[in-house]
Formats: sequence, C-alpha cells, structure tokens
Amino acid sequence: MQTLCMPSVSRSTLVAEGVVGVKIIVGEYEFDGPFDTTALMYNEPGLFAVLIKKGGSYMVLDVDETSQMKPHIENHSRHPCWEQYAGVRSVLYALMYTPGIERDQRRKTVDEIRAKLTPPCGEVTSG
Repeated sequence: MQTLCMPSVSRSTLVAEGVVGVKIIVGEYEFDGPFDTTALMYNEPGLFAVLIKKGGSYMVLDVDETSQMKPHIENHSRHPCWEQYAGVRSVLYALMYTPGIERDQRRKTVDEIRAKLTPPCGEVTSG
C-alpha cells in the first residue's frame, strides 16, 4: 500500500489569518498544510487529504472533495475511520482550495490521487 507523501521544500503564506504553512505534495498535487485544526478553514470548494505523521513523512488516510471545506471535514462520515487509523496520533489535514473548478473535475482529481496512493478510508468513485 503506497500511502506516504512528503513535505515539499517550498513555503507559502496562507491567506487564512496570515498563518505561514508548508506545502505538501499529495499524489502529484500541491496542498497547503498539514494542519491539525479546522479553525482557520474557509467554507470554500476544494480538495482535502487526511493525514497522520509517520516518522519523517505522512500517511494519507483519505482524500475527498467538497463545495464547503470546513463543515464538510468537521461533519464527515468517515471520521471514525480516520480516528481508528490515527490511534494516538493527531489527525492532520492538507487543503487545496479550488474556486471556479466544478465538482466533476474535483472528483476526477480525487479519484486520480486515490488510485495512486490507495488510502485506507474511502473508495474511488468514478471509472
């Protein structure tokens, strides 16, 4: 099972409250994070990856898309799966906001990442 991703070396200043964060590569895509809270997330469309830290890298537990990031993550039906795999580790989130990108394209990107990384929570939904 290939579910690891590595932090990239680039840094960015996140729009959210001036928080400075590291970019992380998930599959072949650059996400902001990882973050250990949903407090500064926006109710904007995008993709997110659910991660746990394993040594010097991260294990991807899940990848999904949404039209409203913060409430979708906070109320996600797969929270029990994330917590089960995390155990005593913190559940972390990597975010990619995608304003102007339709749900079908977000879903296609999620499925592409899932097919490559095979995260243990959730499934590929399209062919």
